[in-house]
Amino acid sequence: MIAVTGSDASTHSDVTTAAEVGANARVDALAFNLLSLNNQGQDTTSDSVTVGLASGGGALAHNTATGDARIDVGAGALVTARNIVIDASSVFNKDHYGLNLNSATVSVGSISALLSETDVNTHAEVNIGNGAVLHSNGNNAHPGALQVDATTDITAYDNVQTQAYGIVGVTLGWSEINVDSRSNVNVNGATLHADAGDVDISTKSSAETRATTDTTIAVALTGAGGSKSTIDVDARNNINLNNATVKGSNVNLYAGRDAGGQGNIFLGNTSANVEAYSLLPSLGVPISNITYDETNAIAVNGDS
Repeated sequence: MIAVTGSDASTHSDVTTAAEVGANARVDALAFNLLSLNNQGQDTTSDSVTVGLASGGGALAHNTATGDARIDVGAGALVTARNIVIDASSVFNKDHYGLNLNSATVSVGSISALLSETDVNTHAEVNIGNGAVLHSNGNNAHPGALQVDATTDITAYDNVQTQAYGIVGVTLGWSEINVDSRSNVNVNGATLHADAGDVDISTKSSAETRATTDTTIAVALTGAGGSKSTIDVDARNNINLNNATVKGSNVNLYAGRDAGGQGNIFLGNTSANVEAYSLLPSLGVPISNITYDETNAIAVNGDS
């Protein structure tokens, strides 16, 4: 007679990758590469099907990911090499399932609600401490290079589908993606010196996001349905030099692009659809929103 069903699927991850050159360490090499790569992938799917005289159904999917890629060059460290590359990169992917939430109710009267939420907090950071020296000792024949990068790259797709059939029905679907991305290079009282080559410091972020909600109501009398799809991306790329010394054939500071010239890439798509079929008037409310907050900043402070 009366049926109520529900399902809940959630994932949570908090992962940090870290690479470090210790305080007062000494490195002398032909090439020096220091990399910190944080690569995470997660996704969920949840289904709810209800049949009864009066029924209610619901499904939840919640993905939370926190990822940090860190590199620290300690105070007083000395790295000498023709080619020096320091790269912190944080990557997140949510694209495994084509349909994340799916609900169907068949009854005389029904109420169902679906919510899928994805929260991504990903950071890439390079810190070069007081008194540290990165020295590219190239020459005119072999200039070498000194490159410091921090990048984030996020892919998140979410798809919600809900259906109600019967005499009267109310159904709601909601897909939400929130991204908090930070790429930072901080040089505090350190020296970056290339004898013959360039010094490149860059911070960059990319995000491809898609939130889709489809709601269908097919009832004999009347019904109400809602679809809401939202994306909120907050991306900040910063380079901070404080009492730093940076020398080279060319010194390039890029916030919002990499040394190769590729800028930040943000692709977002939201879709909210409501289809209502009934003899009497029915109410359908689709809401679709995308918000981007992008900051690219370079600060040269103190005696830099």
